[in-house]
Amino acid sequence: MVTLFPTAVFLLGATSCGGPGDNPVTLVSISADSHEGGAPAVEFDGGTQLLGSQLPAVADPGSVVNGTAWLELASLPLVSAELSIWGAGAGGPVDVLKYDLADPAGGFPSGTQVRLDLPIKLPSDLSPGAYWLLLSLRGPVGVLEASHFRKGRVSLGTVLVGRSTPPRRVESVPDFGDAPVLVAGGDVNLGRRQNGISGSQGVEVALGGLDELQSADLAFVNLEAVVASGGQQGIDKGEKAPFYYRGRPEMLGVLSAGGVDVVGVANNHSGDYGRDALMEQQALLTAMGVGAPGAGATRDSACSPVFRRAGDLTVAVFGVDATQWGFGAGEDSPGTCHLALTSPEAWERELGPRIAAAREQAHLVLVAPHWGPNKKSRPRMETRRIARLLIDMGTDAVLGTSAHMVQGVEIYRGRPILYDMGNLLFDSHETGEISRSFLFTLALSADGVVGLRARPMDVGYGVTSWASGNSAAKSLFRLRDLSSELGTNVQFQGNRAWVVLSPPPERPGPSKPGAEPVAPGPAPGPLASAPMGCQTQEVPSDARISPQRLGPLELLGVRLAPSKLVERQNVWVETWWRRVDPVTSDLWILQRMYRSEVRDMWWGDHEPCDWAWPTSRWDEGVIYTDRYWLHPPRPAPKGSYTLRIGLREEAALDRPIGQDVVLAGVVME
Repeated sequence: MVTLFPTAVFLLGATSCGGPGDNPVTLVSISADSHEGGAPAVEFDGGTQLLGSQLPAVADPGSVVNGTAWLELASLPLVSAELSIWGAGAGGPVDVLKYDLADPAGGFPSGTQVRLDLPIKLPSDLSPGAYWLLLSLRGPVGVLEASHFRKGRVSLGTVLVGRSTPPRRVESVPDFGDAPVLVAGGDVNLGRRQNGISGSQGVEVALGGLDELQSADLAFVNLEAVVASGGQQGIDKGEKAPFYYRGRPEMLGVLSAGGVDVVGVANNHSGDYGRDALMEQQALLTAMGVGAPGAGATRDSACSPVFRRAGDLTVAVFGVDATQWGFGAGEDSPGTCHLALTSPEAWERELGPRIAAAREQAHLVLVAPHWGPNKKSRPRMETRRIARLLIDMGTDAVLGTSAHMVQGVEIYRGRPILYDMGNLLFDSHETGEISRSFLFTLALSADGVVGLRARPMDVGYGVTSWASGNSAAKSLFRLRDLSSELGTNVQFQGNRAWVVLSPPPERPGPSKPGAEPVAPGPAPGPLASAPMGCQTQEVPSDARISPQRLGPLELLGVRLAPSKLVERQNVWVETWWRRVDPVTSDLWILQRMYRSEVRDMWWGDHEPCDWAWPTSRWDEGVIYTDRYWLHPPRPAPKGSYTLRIGLREEAALDRPIGQDVVLAGVVME
């Protein structure tokens, strides 16, 4: 449906410049900065900026609501505006409103700030729910693009249709003052390519730019990997093409440099290399003084909290996984605290008494669940049901992760539920929502959480930094709109999103002594010798090939398993190598398998020994063995594949070192 409004009326000050129509659109010049805002301005091509916007929070189907956008104009004149109405999570607009703009004689000079008032006629057949209103502007040659905003569409906000009570809003955002703060971030992957990135750049670079994380009274993240020197490869995860993330022990220096105090270790990658590797990680974290709730030698220890200080307050933190049952701890066997989202009674049985007991020792109780499917912007109803149950059982805040995308904030009984905090650090080249995230700061008191703010971040390839400009605005608008769907009002101030909480009722403090401050210890350094399984005396006879020289190394043998496939799954590649010349850098083994087209490529680039023993540590003449997985494309077409093996430097993966070796790969039947 497309609705065309008649030619607009422009007002300069209070002078009408004319134009017919029953629904005039007005542009009114305003004094500088006299507008609603707080978020960064969105800059369109040509220089026009959106400074802020305002919409009614609630409306009825078929009603006309007034929307306002504040703009700073550039020399490029505006010709028209378009407002599209999107249902929450919809794949397309339910209505599009078009407004023609007639530029008055002389126009507005560049730099003029104006108010654009838009009468918005909502369709009469709208179902109850949340609707996003997206504005785009057109100049003489077409739509004005804006970086980070697809097709130049910028959200002015969300309108809740069929709801009578708007989300709570206040005129000013209170300052946190001297309240202790917990700073929480999402998924941190210290495995896979992060080994090479931080190995070359230094562990202090990855999170080093996030000063608010380092200065927090208490800092929490989800450790989406296992950090260990050993373990078992190819753990059965019940998936055909799983990812496995393991970091070298020295990668824990990323957490130290970032100021992290507590990490959640209950997730679908904690057990990627088996229970022994998980327990090795627990020992490493304990030696550093980093709390690691969510895993343990028994189910009881895995489901028990850690206690840490935040200022003068004691905080209990639980870790729970709802994604990978196979990693769950047994009564007398190590693993994670796993609870199924489909079993609320299990959450109540396992956590209810433990939360009550933790309340006797702590001023605040936090639960960090890893739940829900990947790459989803909205929590499922079963997730929301468990989140509310956690609050009902006495939790002060829920710190969710798993989706790798930020989801909305809900306030239930005055307590914040962060359904998903997105990524904090990942070795990904992906763009879009997966590369935008937040650090969440919770102001604490003896009675609970008294304030919540969030600062947007850009999650780059192994390095995370504060967002600014259009990127920050995109993230802030999206958090506002997703939270609005959950009935939460998000306001902007100082390039941050704020949620104003009602003061929690007073309650008695803990009856037992609180936790003692924990002195941080050093992160482990590099291993002194090659880990078990990385060196061998000879190449198996069925894997030997004629030695192939690739720069300073020789490739001595190759073996694939399986060699024939009938369905999409990982393929394991074993290779044998020998150093023949000095190696001055950490080289990557490039492993690709493909048909004739790149989109059909299987990939598995990595450092040797599954990232455990870089080439700069190799001795001359020793045979090193490597086993690593090739991840398949989606879909994986039938046919014969070619395997390519080469060497690269991390900063130049497109430049071969020597001649790549090409061999027969697998056959997909």
